[in-house]
Amino acid sequence: MKLAEALSIRAELQKKAEQLEQRLKSVVKIQEGDTPEESPTDLLSELYQAAAQLENLLYRINLTNLHTVRDGETITAMIARKDVLTLEINVLRNV
Repeated sequence: MKLAEALSIRAELQKKAEQLEQRLKSVVKIQEGDTPEESPTDLLSELYQAAAQLENLLYRINLTNLHTVRDGETITAMIARKDVLTLEINVLRNV
């Protein structure tokens, strides 16, 4: 699997988890005695499956980033630098 494909799947899995969260919120807020439209247990099971897939995918993406070098620097190092620069920019903008 190419990195671009993995990143696309990651976005899909993250969106799926968010949608499952919203569905879970709606089924747990029912009146006593009413039956939920969906089974909370089934939704939790689906969430755990998506989370396990996401965990495996994130591991593989991070491993790829760690072993991919450009101009003598790994993608992991570049991402870390970008994150720190973003933090610094946000702090300086808010001062």
